[in-house]
Amino acid sequence: MQLSLDGPTIVFTTTMTLVTLGLMLIYNSTPRRGDPSVRFWGLALLLGAMASWGFHKRGEWADIWTIDAANALVIFAYGLLWCGIRLFANRRILYGIALAGPVLWLAACQIAPFYDSATARITLSSTLNAGYLIAASWELIRLREALSSKIPLVGFFLLHAAITLARLPAAAFRPLDADTNLFHTPWVMASALESSVFHIASCFLLLSLAKERSEHRLQRLAALDSLTEISNRRDFMGEAARLLRKARRAGKPCAVLMIDLDHFKKINDESGHQAGDEVLKSVAMVMKANVKPTDLCGRIGGEEFACLLMDCTLDEALGVAERLRGAVSDMIPRVTISIGCASTDHHPLADLEILIGVSDRALYASKNAGRNRVTAALAA
Repeated sequence: MQLSLDGPTIVFTTTMTLVTLGLMLIYNSTPRRGDPSVRFWGLALLLGAMASWGFHKRGEWADIWTIDAANALVIFAYGLLWCGIRLFANRRILYGIALAGPVLWLAACQIAPFYDSATARITLSSTLNAGYLIAASWELIRLREALSSKIPLVGFFLLHAAITLARLPAAAFRPLDADTNLFHTPWVMASALESSVFHIASCFLLLSLAKERSEHRLQRLAALDSLTEISNRRDFMGEAARLLRKARRAGKPCAVLMIDLDHFKKINDESGHQAGDEVLKSVAMVMKANVKPTDLCGRIGGEEFACLLMDCTLDEALGVAERLRGAVSDMIPRVTISIGCASTDHHPLADLEILIGVSDRALYASKNAGRNRVTAALAA
């Protein structure tokens, strides 16, 4: 069979494309493979495919299927796309608003003057479709995650919304009769071709968006200590070295606290390892609650922790250390910590490893002096 580039051919091709993309998205939305919001996007594409097939059968099927139902499916598909974006952004899914568009369309189709005017039908359907696209764009703009696929996806959504709304003046300046075969109008054929390109591009951008989030979460999980949910040793050493170099270029002081739980082996022996794990988690929570958001906390190993305090002199670091020590004693019964402290204002040429070594020696000085205390490492 020879295919020509006419309206029905474009719509038929669009239908097959939407089915393929929709099934691909649904496959990638399974719990073991991807984000559940992808399922909404896949369902939206399948609804769009059903609607596209209805348009393709215009003249063969009754108008209630090719006009009423087909356009309602398209509008609902855009509503589901918006719902999927809201789910991706961890916001509540508003099914009522997603259904409001197709319900409004079907209600309008019961009005004879509206139904008899192709221009009126194009105006309402285009407005509703563009409205959902703009709403989906706004949800993405509000998303604070740094995902590189977000900006081009917003661009595609808004461009498609603008092209969809461009049908309004086209229909207004060239009014169409109810019996007009839209497939023979050049601007509708161009619109159908643009829609096919839009769905292909947006499908891959949506998958890329979900993949980026998954990769970011895996990277974050790999950087965290699984028990305390603060940086593990590898992440702390890498990030602290970067932050220290940045502070040195800016001419700002930094301090390192090395923290060790006193008599931790005794806690494990007397109360069990589960109780010991709870103590470690509690200490990590106290640390995070008593430092600035710009500071970095990490579990170095066993019962040993470290903190990098940004824009902090030795005297200020000693104040933070004493606050930490007091907070642990107050909040965790029968648990104390010893702390060693070193800073770049007393060791201006020290890199991270040297600062950690100096503060570690100060920590053991605290241990040897009776524990439950803070010791500063002064310049030799």
